[in-house]
Amino acid sequence: MGHVDFFDFGTLVASAPLFGAIGTFDAGTELTPGLHQITADYSGDSAFAPAFSTVLPFTVLARTSITLASIANPAAFGDPLTLIASVKPAETGTAVPAGSVTFFDYFSGQRFHPGLELGTVPLDSSGKATLQTSTLLVENHQITAQYSGDANYQFGPLSSIFSQIISPPSLRATVTRTTFPAAIVVGMASHGVATVQFSNDTADKVKGRVELTLLASQDGISTTTLATIHPRISLAAGHRIQLKVPIHLAPQTLSEGNYVIVARTNAVQGSLIQSGSGPSLRVDAPVVKLMTLPPGGRLNRLKVAAGKSAHVVIVLRNEGNVPSSEQDIHVGLTKDGHAEEISIADLTLKKKIKPGHTKVLHLPVSIPIGTPADAFSCLIEVAEGGNTATITGPIFRVTN
Repeated sequence: MGHVDFFDFGTLVASAPLFGAIGTFDAGTELTPGLHQITADYSGDSAFAPAFSTVLPFTVLARTSITLASIANPAAFGDPLTLIASVKPAETGTAVPAGSVTFFDYFSGQRFHPGLELGTVPLDSSGKATLQTSTLLVENHQITAQYSGDANYQFGPLSSIFSQIISPPSLRATVTRTTFPAAIVVGMASHGVATVQFSNDTADKVKGRVELTLLASQDGISTTTLATIHPRISLAAGHRIQLKVPIHLAPQTLSEGNYVIVARTNAVQGSLIQSGSGPSLRVDAPVVKLMTLPPGGRLNRLKVAAGKSAHVVIVLRNEGNVPSSEQDIHVGLTKDGHAEEISIADLTLKKKIKPGHTKVLHLPVSIPIGTPADAFSCLIEVAEGGNTATITGPIFRVTN
């Protein structure tokens, strides 16, 4: 008889009466996720003295939640379909789950067995698993997913059912190419033309007005509209046509990241179809990277007398992706190649240097009277915005 007291790091967490000399405590529901040190104290009774256990260390794994989404719903039969599972901790402020997610198709018709496994995909650094498939038949599919668990999180229960519709092939629009470069820059307007191919995969002629929207998709779910047109088409069964769609991106339309340009069409039949693939577009942060080209600078005279003038030739190149702004250029003399000892020139260059372009500067310098006769190097500093580049230029000798 008697009872048992359970302690975690010395703190009482539960008491349980003995039944058949056994006292129980459900640590999985009573304790928070993390490491625990459990001990048990037996109270004793008329026949037995009190007793104390040794420490039992163990870890309570945290719970997670899992949600499903797809890049296109409904999706046309035969098109690549991207399913995305997002695994998040049930408690806030904890680590991003690792491990993997297994996707299942729970359609119960004759073509599928309930719980048919579609594939297992590892989670990325944001806790998302992405599965691409093109094998789903025309039907309303009940998709679920299950999380594998890891060192910090429990093996998860099945997710809620996500209803994925696979439609018969119809009038489809696909972006085949664009005139945009591989990368554009945040904050700069860009203009291009997208080539969109309409395909009529039905057995009948399609005729009427459609709504065509071009989108920039970053993660398969969130999209940004780039252009919308309403062309009138007449397309025989099994035929294709191409349209040119202008795209005008205003500054700040897209943030930094990688995108796929896709097409969404509200077809004549009224079904909404979005393509799952298209050309890639990278949006970079604006950067100016000024550098000197070899030899970095040269002097028109190898010997210069104190109190006399010379010219330093500096070659600058913009290796960034936006035009440079105003640059402040300073030239000094140094003997160790690092610390400036004597200032000999300053210049503000207001003319912008375009990305990938070069600017050659012939900078007049004056050697101050009293400069000791010795060998010096030019120490050249180029400041643009908040960035400063320091270049060690030519070596020459100051004479008396």
